[in-house]
Amino acid sequence: MATKTTSKLNASIRLFWIGQTTSAIGNSIYTIASVFLILSLTRDPFMLALYMLAKMIPDILFSAYGGILADNANRRVVMIVLEFFSIILSLAPVFITTGSAIWILIVSTFLLTSAGSVFGPVKQTFIKEIASDLPAANALMSSGSAISMIVGSALGGVILLINTHVTFIINSATFAISLIIIATIAIISPAKQLENEADQQAASVILNPVHTFRQIYEAFITITKTKSLFYRIWLGFGVSLAAGGINVLLGAVAVTRLHSSPLNVGLVYASIGAGSLAGALVATRVMHSRMTYASIIGLATIFEGLFMGLFTQSAIVYLSLPLLFIGGVFSSIEDATTDTLIMEDTPDEMLGRFYSVYETTTTIGFALSTLLIGLLATYSVPVSGVIITAIWILSGVLWLVFTTGKNNKQSQQSLSKTDTVDMVTIPNE
Repeated sequence: MATKTTSKLNASIRLFWIGQTTSAIGNSIYTIASVFLILSLTRDPFMLALYMLAKMIPDILFSAYGGILADNANRRVVMIVLEFFSIILSLAPVFITTGSAIWILIVSTFLLTSAGSVFGPVKQTFIKEIASDLPAANALMSSGSAISMIVGSALGGVILLINTHVTFIINSATFAISLIIIATIAIISPAKQLENEADQQAASVILNPVHTFRQIYEAFITITKTKSLFYRIWLGFGVSLAAGGINVLLGAVAVTRLHSSPLNVGLVYASIGAGSLAGALVATRVMHSRMTYASIIGLATIFEGLFMGLFTQSAIVYLSLPLLFIGGVFSSIEDATTDTLIMEDTPDEMLGRFYSVYETTTTIGFALSTLLIGLLATYSVPVSGVIITAIWILSGVLWLVFTTGKNNKQSQQSLSKTDTVDMVTIPNE
């Protein structure tokens, strides 16, 4: 399947990037403040575990519903409504002053993450609507995630020194900024003409559970018949099995093996964010090269796993930071290319539902990995690192075996900033 694209980023995608990056920075601040509030008021690891569960479970429960809305509803209206509720929910922790009230934070986080679980598939589908160049747009969105990781973490730490509750007000304000930007974005044709019809379809989806089940079933059938999408689900699950574990090992390696100070622990996380930003900056050029998307995804996955795995075996902090930086570069390239491939290969009417299945699958893998590697790391961090590295690299190798081999004769033409050419992806089988 081939799609015409240009290398220009239009005003709509730039505005949307500003709103989503601002909101993501607020989310990073919210997460840091929440962890600090829980530990400072309760000093109970179990309460922290409940908080983490509150951030994971909604993706499994509500992501599918978000996909259905993304494929049937007026996406701008859905996102505006969700952002409005997020503004209110973000303010709930402001009223927490004692450990006995920490349940307010856990419940509000569950509801806030539930809104985000529905928002995710809608957002990804909306990007395809407004983007004139999918590779460039997805690389731009990936850079926003990296920026939020760096800026949000640093800014959150500084604000916490002043007042914990201010962080929640700031997060609420970032949702308001995102809402205003979404409301002002002009959608390119033909999406604009279909908005009224989408409103009517959304009502039928909400009120008819049989229709809802049928749409989910149709999405699964489409995924199983489209090999590139089917393989991508399994690759996502495999990578999430490793990625969940690396999140556990980041702190474990930094504290136990590197004997890092608080500053160096912060540098560990900042190194990944910096690498992700660098990867986002080169991702468009990589996708516009002669390599197929399948090859880029597979190779980036392998090298990401390799460098993350080397980090878990390192005992020198300043050797570890470059390893994480390089791993972050490949991670960002893989993410941006994956989103582009999905948008290219998925029928427009199924895109939201595919993303919901994809996010649900990866969340399950992430949760399983977090639990299992968390338990194993108490016995041996190096062995845990070897296991997740093997899973990561094996996932990339299997992806290349089942996809790229069928597309070696196909190549993408190099793009200049003004040229328009065919972007070749994996053909449907």
